Amino acid sequence: MRTLIAIAWLLAFLCSATAQTAAQPAQPPAKPQDAARQFVVFFQDWSADFDEPSRKVLSHVADLAKATPSQTIVVTGYADPAGTPRANTLISALRAELAADFLVTQGVPVDRIEKHAVGGVDYVLTSQESRRVTIAFQGN
Repeated sequence: MRTLIAIAWLLAFLCSATAQTAAQPAQPPAKPQDAARQFVVFFQDWSADFDEPSRKVLSHVADLAKATPSQTIVVTGYADPAGTPRANTLISALRAELAADFLVTQGVPVDRIEKHAVGGVDYVLTSQESRRVTIAFQGN
């Protein structure tokens, strides 16, 4: 399981520069010291469903969020470049919305969560890199 999480984190790290260049994300890039406070959940084609590893990541994020009540949680949805720009924006918004909803059901106050939809972004190795939600902690 740790290997899968490490691979997912590595893929997210590798594609983050490409995604930021291609889509100009809605939030500023994270500072290097914040890298440990960023999490990624991946999705299948045209899906916003969470698998078991995704639910574990989101539960962990919720626990961290509850332990750091002064921080804002930024949830950003992405899609792969297949499909129309409108469809990609909608699926990325749905992914961000459902991830934020999951955090709220786990006890994270809704007013601490910002949601952003980027739409379709390029990838480095596989299209699954683009089908993701990133969750970042900002603030004190």
